[in-house]
Amino acid sequence: MPRPARVFALAAHLAIGIAACAGQRGGPVAPSRAEAPPPFAVAPDFRVPDSTGTPRGLADLAGPHGLVLVTYRGHW
Repeated sequence: MPRPARVFALAAHLAIGIAACAGQRGGPVAPSRAEAPPPFAVAPDFRVPDSTGTPRGLADLAGPHGLVLVTYRGHW
């Protein structure tokens, strides 16, 4: 990469980083004291709006065969 392009890329990254930090409001958030559910526990039903604004709940998605919700943290 030519030198002017590297300088521009560095300046752009710095500007984006400063803008991201400047947009934060308030201080650090205290850690949650919520207890983790036991393995294989049934999740409580909750409702949240989908991308169209329609409220959806876990019971709506379960269907006749139930629903398995898997979250994968990943290892990088």
